[in-house]
Amino acid sequence: MRTIGLIAVAYVILCSPRAVAEMARPEVALPLMATPPTIDGVIDEAEWAGATRNVGMYSRALSRLGDREAIFWAGSDGEQLYMAVKSELPPGGELLTRAVPDADNDVTATTRDDSIELVVHPHLGATEDDRRYFHIIVNERGAIFDRWFDEGNPQNRINRNWRLQNWTFANSKADGWWHVEIAIPFSEIGATEADLSHPWGLRIGRNFKRGHDQACWEHMGAAYDDVPTMPRISFEADAPVVRVMSLRGEGKPHIELDIANPGAEDLALTAFISDTWHHNPPEEHTEGLAIPARGASAVVFEPRDGGPEGEHHTLIRVTSADELRTFYVREFKWKLVRAPADERWTITREDKKAVTLQYSVYPYHDTLLAHVDIAALASKERVTGATLSFAPQGSDQALAQGELAFDGDSAEARLDLPELAEGTYEVRLLLRGEGVPAEPVVGEYVRKVFEWEHNDLGTSDIVIPPFTPIEVNGATVSTVL
Repeated sequence: MRTIGLIAVAYVILCSPRAVAEMARPEVALPLMATPPTIDGVIDEAEWAGATRNVGMYSRALSRLGDREAIFWAGSDGEQLYMAVKSELPPGGELLTRAVPDADNDVTATTRDDSIELVVHPHLGATEDDRRYFHIIVNERGAIFDRWFDEGNPQNRINRNWRLQNWTFANSKADGWWHVEIAIPFSEIGATEADLSHPWGLRIGRNFKRGHDQACWEHMGAAYDDVPTMPRISFEADAPVVRVMSLRGEGKPHIELDIANPGAEDLALTAFISDTWHHNPPEEHTEGLAIPARGASAVVFEPRDGGPEGEHHTLIRVTSADELRTFYVREFKWKLVRAPADERWTITREDKKAVTLQYSVYPYHDTLLAHVDIAALASKERVTGATLSFAPQGSDQALAQGELAFDGDSAEARLDLPELAEGTYEVRLLLRGEGVPAEPVVGEYVRKVFEWEHNDLGTSDIVIPPFTPIEVNGATVSTVL
């Protein structure tokens, strides 16, 4: 038995209908890969040289390529579909990964983790027989949310019981990047050799968390199961392999293509790149290419950039020399200058919220008592210690400071304070360790001196009958009844 979970996972339309209509749908044609890549979770550029390569994914939140970088590949050897995604890791290098794999059940919790999202339509354009397409979400641990849709069966369009089983998924984290490699056998998705004769629909996406953003190949904001807007990939024996190697250079745009001809015949191609920065007229670069068999050619275009305020609108198109066949097209908006890391990610703010700092100030005793709990902190295993300090608000000069030693997930501390004047003070907790929050967790204490403090009103040695005084004799306390 499988547990069926329902969840709404959708690409939301954020751009205007006119903007969508003016943008080209991504399309790629390439030959089958002579040598498939090794699916070991470490992306090797040489192993993926026979696949299309793209830089940047369209951010649903920004309606342009996201500030969190992602590079992705796709190709096939005629027996399996191969995909890879190399995406930026958050500060500290930890992904949000809570769902665990379940061989028998759909893991809907995967949709709330950092994940790779795919929609594969091997039967695009078919009018009979198998017309299914497949939706797959997978997290770092390999937990899967999957199902198929059937264009040919409107009465039972969605099958949530389907399970992707005989596939290969491998991933790793290194040097600030999450590497994901995937191989899906044609047999798992009902694809046959006949399906190589027509385009496939293929969505490749990266679901970022902390903060949440859904990024994908295409610019369109349609739902994930919207067939007309799916990027197209075709497998044609005499097509080139177009790889986008970069968009950014040192302080300026550097749009670089690598176009390879793995075939046995020479290829005559035209590469066209148009780039419009902000409200300026477009700059265009057209280059005729004669690529010999087993050869390759690079195309480089460096348009102007006027600063971080404006966006680039770029179109990349590679066609046959007579422009009757299109081998690659992608149109997108992007910015040369990405947002700083602390703006790209919310992990630092979330981690600070995960630290519980409780404290009390006793001004008559010139004492501060504090309790710290880091049980909810994702990077708690890397905490090596902490410093607790007490200072006037806005001042770098601590009035008191002490070190905390954690016993498990918690620590306690006592600070001896000087006599406090009226004013606002801060209690600051700074954790130490690689990948822990770099900014202190800060609490506030307001000292107000009231007029009645330290007066002797109501203080008297008189005992009013029938009450009797307490008598103390050494360690003995007694009353006279």
